[in-house]
Amino acid sequence: MAKAGSHDRELGAEYSLAACFLVVLLLLASSAEKRHVPASIALIGFGAAVGALIWPTGFADTAHLTDIAVFNDDFFYFVLLPPIIFEAGFSLQKRPFFLNLATILLFAVIGTLLTVIAISLPLYAIGRTGVFREAGADALDFTTPLDAYLFGALISATDPVATLSIMGAMGVEEQLYALVFGESVLNDAVAIVLVSILEDLGDEGFTHPAHFFVGVGQFFAVALGSVGSAALLCAGSALLLRWIRRDLAHHASFEMGLIFLFGYASYAVADAIGCSGILALFVSGVLESHYHIYSISEQVRGEGLGRDGAGMGWGWDGGLGL
Repeated sequence: MAKAGSHDRELGAEYSLAACFLVVLLLLASSAEKRHVPASIALIGFGAAVGALIWPTGFADTAHLTDIAVFNDDFFYFVLLPPIIFEAGFSLQKRPFFLNLATILLFAVIGTLLTVIAISLPLYAIGRTGVFREAGADALDFTTPLDAYLFGALISATDPVATLSIMGAMGVEEQLYALVFGESVLNDAVAIVLVSILEDLGDEGFTHPAHFFVGVGQFFAVALGSVGSAALLCAGSALLLRWIRRDLAHHASFEMGLIFLFGYASYAVADAIGCSGILALFVSGVLESHYHIYSISEQVRGEGLGRDGAGMGWGWDGGLGL
């Protein structure tokens, strides 16, 4: 019992500190925006400064804060990332996005692939010369094409958060904003799919030209599977919401909760069947904002999800900053 009580106190202290930290981040983001500084830049700088202070001094280990001071990829992918991607799809201005969809896909797919090749080929060529030091067990080995292309895929997806923030503040042309925004959303999914395919192919994927076509087939299978699974789940959830909307008419919190859970379900299902959860979640957000919005009460539509149903009151810049 004593050990359990000690663990509960440590856990409570960790999450109390995390909550205080989030409050500080919100205040910092608000202060930065008032001074015309992108919130993402301020938050990244603050995080780097805090990390530079607590890591070399060993404060995280001394204060038993390792669980929240060290990056947890599961927490990021299943807790922090889904709301950001869902909001991006839900608040998407659909008309300019779909009018320029062909150009956005050209930038997001072909452009990302060309970027991967432009980074990976020189990196692999330099790696074969022995310039880089010998890789350890957990490090990338650029003497192999697999690791060079994995690094290229990881680094090719850029998030122009600060650029979008400045463009929004300056009121740039709608088409230009739609192109940059759409590409920035989709290139993440493209990069994640590429990393997954490269890991599945392994080193053998670079031994025969036929494996290239296998990779291309996997890419389209994952993309279509992600979109298809999201569409099926959204169709079913839209019918379900329409069927039970009278029962939920006086429960605004239930309605909003279901909207989020339907989107998260598409993320989890796509990930479980080997597709891209991020792409499925984005598609789910777009579809829900178009179909589900008409099956919820005016209270949620007007106050919870934005007056016109086009947003959730979160900013793209602020959402990514958090």
